[in-house]
Amino acid sequence: GRIAGRMALQIISGTPCSMIPIDFNSPNRYMIDQKVVDKFNIDMALIPKGAHIVNYKPSFWEEYGTVILVTSAIAAALILLIIIIQRMLMQKRQSTILQKKNEELAFAVAQADRANAAKSQFLSRMSHEIRTPLNAVVGLTTIAKQNISDAVKTDEYLDKIEISSRMLLNIINDILDMSAIENNRLKIANV
Repeated sequence: GRIAGRMALQIISGTPCSMIPIDFNSPNRYMIDQKVVDKFNIDMALIPKGAHIVNYKPSFWEEYGTVILVTSAIAAALILLIIIIQRMLMQKRQSTILQKKNEELAFAVAQADRANAAKSQFLSRMSHEIRTPLNAVVGLTTIAKQNISDAVKTDEYLDKIEISSRMLLNIINDILDMSAIENNRLKIANV
């Protein structure tokens, strides 16, 4: 380019060719016009490698291929990132739900333990309350059998047995009422 232009100016200005220095270190670079290649139907395989082609109209893929590949890679990375974030959020939601269910279960277990302890305490007290009048009935029946010939004493024992039996019946009725209330089969009314 420039070197050849300077040489041409020297020749035009009258400098003898033998006096013009030749630069052998300049790179060999071919400049080819795409319009000429197209006009004469020259096969591109015949063009020397490294040639600079002017007026070249690249194909769509040659012009935008890199942009398409980079954009596709970024889009794929973003989709992958969205999927990962979505899974993390889903796992967090599931973990939160599981933690809440575990807390509810722990609360239910604690309530059941308290109810079981209360029932055990109730049964312990009730067994004592039931045993006292029942022992009176059994003991007074034995004494009444031993004194069956004495009508006054037998009537006295039978009256005490009746009182103890009614007391025992009241206690059992109270227990049954409490069980019915607990199972929502009996309602308490304020009078």
